[in-house]
Amino acid sequence: MFKKILVFVGLLLLVSCVRKPLYLRKDCVVDVGVTVETSAETFWNKTWRDSLVYKWDEKKYGPIGYSEPEDITVLFFNGGEIETEMALHSGGRKSVQLDFDKNYKVLFFNKTMTTVNYLDGDYYVETPSTETRGYIDEKYETVFQPGEVFSLYLNNLYLSEDYGDYEVVYENGKTVYIYNIDATIKPVSYIYIVQFIIINDDGADIEAKMINNFTVSGISAKKSLFTEKSLYTGRKQISTFDIKEPQIMPDSIVFASRITVLDLLPEREEGLAWDEYINHLYYTSIDVQTYSYGIVSGTKDITEQIKENPKGGVITVRIMNSELKAGGESGEGFGISLGEWKEHLIDVE
Repeated sequence: MFKKILVFVGLLLLVSCVRKPLYLRKDCVVDVGVTVETSAETFWNKTWRDSLVYKWDEKKYGPIGYSEPEDITVLFFNGGEIETEMALHSGGRKSVQLDFDKNYKVLFFNKTMTTVNYLDGDYYVETPSTETRGYIDEKYETVFQPGEVFSLYLNNLYLSEDYGDYEVVYENGKTVYIYNIDATIKPVSYIYIVQFIIINDDGADIEAKMINNFTVSGISAKKSLFTEKSLYTGRKQISTFDIKEPQIMPDSIVFASRITVLDLLPEREEGLAWDEYINHLYYTSIDVQTYSYGIVSGTKDITEQIKENPKGGVITVRIMNSELKAGGESGEGFGISLGEWKEHLIDVE
């Protein structure tokens, strides 16, 4: 079952002190608890189920949405430096000793295959490059798909010396001051189900035997965990050979794949030429194995669908059987070329 993912973090700051003014103590014990509850539909367009034609079997193909993160790292910053670090499992608890009358910044993130780095006062995730070349233009560097990244940043956690800021309870003869924080840790990488519908528009046998691979271009490969914004390092693309087997419909054949991206590109920076940065342009390049013409390649524009689903969802690519036949017979493939996009963009600008 596809679950809408929203990860709730319950963070309890339990201050264990004797019953006297807090300002007489220099530190307290902070008990951190992380509770994860997964569900995912809020991040996708509410009509995604109506858009999904492919019957995704989660027992066979794995979850369609996010999986619950297991290992969570918690960093406490004081004055720009990490004062302490802890590792937690979902549902677990740990304690840390911190000082009163200080402002702390706290960063939560899960451990995945995606590297977490620190540079110039910012923690960010970045997906490394592969050796795979771009299908249309080698300028578009191919990167690995990221893991499912979850993150939360609290930029002002103040442990005051005021009794009024704490809930006071008594346990085992001691006074315990409880500071409650309700926080939410959410995914900062996004999942797309890309489905390819080969439509029988000419009454002939459908030529598509399988889809060997496809590429989605125009994504970002670097993202700040502090601001949750993508960082521009050039246009990137991801490529996958993991396409599920075809499903036969009355007048079509449908293929599908599940991909993960860190984010979309940030807004276009003024002054960049089109070949350095094309604002809000996303496309997929597909290699279709046909019965009569071998591999027929083509490109489809998915810009509007990506704009409508900026945090994941269902992307539908429709290919007419007549396109495959014409592309195979001519040897030129199907769809639109990057050069045609370039001319269109120049005309518009």
